[in-house]
Amino acid sequence: MSRTGKAPIETPKGVDIQIAAGMLTVKGPKGSLNLTLSDDVSVEQKDGTVTVKPRDAENAQSRAMWGTTRANIQNMVLGVTMASNAIWR
Repeated sequence: MSRTGKAPIETPKGVDIQIAAGMLTVKGPKGSLNLTLSDDVSVEQKDGTVTVKPRDAENAQSRAMWGTTRANIQNMVLGVTMASNAIWR
């Protein structure tokens, strides 16, 4: 089980996340980022949080993409809300 994948992603104020047709879009004050979602995971948005789940928990590829997708979405949220040099301080 992915400990990274289990954690929900909080959507900060001023950030809009849209999920449609296998594409996730994150819009915020610093810009907009897109991610093509893998067929191995499902992504749901509910009550200001985004959760990622593997479609097949027995499949190694699904489990690998679970944590990777969650980390990518979290980094996208940080990227549209913070100045690029503030992330690494």
